[in-house]
Amino acid sequence: ERMDTASTIETLSGGRVLELLRSPGQLLREGDAILRVDASDGAAEGPASGREPLRVHAFVHPGKGRSIREGMDAYILPSTVRRDESGLLIGRVAKVSRFPVSPEGMQSVLGNAELVREIMNGGAPLGITIELAEADSTANEPAYRWTVRNAPQTALRNGALCEVSLVVRRRRPIELVLPFLGALFPADGGSRP
Repeated sequence: ERMDTASTIETLSGGRVLELLRSPGQLLREGDAILRVDASDGAAEGPASGREPLRVHAFVHPGKGRSIREGMDAYILPSTVRRDESGLLIGRVAKVSRFPVSPEGMQSVLGNAELVREIMNGGAPLGITIELAEADSTANEPAYRWTVRNAPQTALRNGALCEVSLVVRRRRPIELVLPFLGALFPADGGSRP
């Protein structure tokens, strides 16, 4: 009877197995991790499902990160999506770490030591958390807003790699051609110098 209870592994929640961390037949001790599970189970995520909405965790070099602020617009391209079909996800920067993230901190988010090493190759990055913008709740729209109006239904999953673009500054097109106009006619309606 002890062998039966000691060799049975049960979980309190369901989900999709992302990675096996142990081999069959390998001896385990109590508390050893044996697999990684995506608790969302690949079902519809987001506000309409009543589940915790997905967030994007991005890492940027501190030199580039000092211009990033909470509330900035973000555009996200998951690796599982074709940009020409779906466009980009729309989000907003919710949090920017004040200090560089440690390899252990990145490992806890990414769960992939090789990816952590690759990102850390350029130095310890700052961590950014991006919240995805919710779409209007109709049956035919995805749970999140995309830059393409009728984006195809795309399954978003935890752990997908993404390319992130942040809007750090907005300028009127004429300012690119005639930069001095920005000083004469501020976009925010402020007074001239």
